[in-house]
Amino acid sequence: MKFHNNGTNGDHECMFCDACILPIVPLDCFFSCMQCEFVLHEACACLPRKKYHPLHKHPLVLLPSPSEFYVFPPDFCVEGMFKCKRCDQLGCGFVYECTDEDCVFKLDVRCASINDPLVHECHRRDHPL
Repeated sequence: MKFHNNGTNGDHECMFCDACILPIVPLDCFFSCMQCEFVLHEACACLPRKKYHPLHKHPLVLLPSPSEFYVFPPDFCVEGMFKCKRCDQLGCGFVYECTDEDCVFKLDVRCASINDPLVHECHRRDHPL
């Protein structure tokens, strides 16, 4: 892996982080593989391998992709996709997955980074964001 501290790899091509699927923008620090197109934001490369999240009772482990296929109704499978339990969006980057073998709880890395429910004065207090 090669470290870049200016948001470009010299090619001026559009790159996306393989963990969070967000673009690498100018001034971003990132790592890139010297043999393939794998790239990670510096922050994503430093994500904890295991974490506890207030939305779930079991520990979560960081995986480069989900351990199973996501099944779209009716029975259409896509490898490497998952549905985040916090934002309810489909994801294809790194995933925090429950360590309990009977549990299917998954969080994308962006949602897993938000630990506390957000309460805003313009929104009902009994509906945390």
